Amino acid sequence: MRNLQKKQTKRTNRIILVAAFMITLGDAEASSRVISFCPDRNYVQIELAQMSDSISLPKVNIDSIYEVAEEMPIFPGGQKAMLEYLANKIQYPVELQKIEGRVIVQLIVRKDGKVSDVKIARGLEPYLDKEAIIAVETMPKWIPGKNKGEPVSVRYTIPVTFRPPKDEYRDPNVITMGQFLNKVSNLTTGGENDTIVKPEFPGGKEALDTYLKENVKYPKASIKKKEQGSVEIKFVVLKDGSRKMVEVKRGVSSRLDAEALRIVNNMPKWTPGKKGDTIQNIWTSVIVDFKLP
Repeated sequence: MRNLQKKQTKRTNRIILVAAFMITLGDAEASSRVISFCPDRNYVQIELAQMSDSISLPKVNIDSIYEVAEEMPIFPGGQKAMLEYLANKIQYPVELQKIEGRVIVQLIVRKDGKVSDVKIARGLEPYLDKEAIIAVETMPKWIPGKNKGEPVSVRYTIPVTFRPPKDEYRDPNVITMGQFLNKVSNLTTGGENDTIVKPEFPGGKEALDTYLKENVKYPKASIKKKEQGSVEIKFVVLKDGSRKMVEVKRGVSSRLDAEALRIVNNMPKWTPGKKGDTIQNIWTSVIVDFKLP
């Protein structure tokens, strides 16, 4: 009888100890486990259970990409400005002018206006596809799309058309859409009997040199890859001193070319040039030097 009581007491004590263990472990796991004691097998069984509704998971900030927004993204200056940008940026080599058609470029305009995730949705020819990609990747910040007044990231598609000009406008080496527009718009490049006064940066050459030194930002990636050289930017100074058809005449790399374009596009108005006594739209160029120390 006494032996039977001792056995029952030991068994009761073991159950109490395991029960205490169950309560402690249950609290630590925040009800994420089901714990049961099997006295006949003398072990604790732990099984996974559904997480309690009271447990809160950390929120993940995901930038949703919209296919359509209440207010779609806008290139700075609008559709016309974007077409001018592409016309001035994209090179169309003569040897490829037998190929014509459209390259469809897909991109995302982020809620901060930056362009990202640029890719070809429908290609035409590898070199022309690359030209379209570079032109879009180096675009300035857009005005972002909006939903309910808040900026959002929006997927956007741009068709870039390659169409060869007529033979009378063909450049012997390479032609850009901007050069083509120049030839059909009577932009002045000089005349046999007229004196040409070239456009001038406000304050002259010294002021231009100072502007370049203070504003050029050497791309970090270019420094890392040891890219250096002189980028020549060609553009038209219009009668009101503004610039149009800004394009790379002689480049170094996509990064340095893009920085040189940014510098010229952000310049103040120039003093327009003259043909004889008449103010005219005249081509000019600026050389932006990138030199590593």
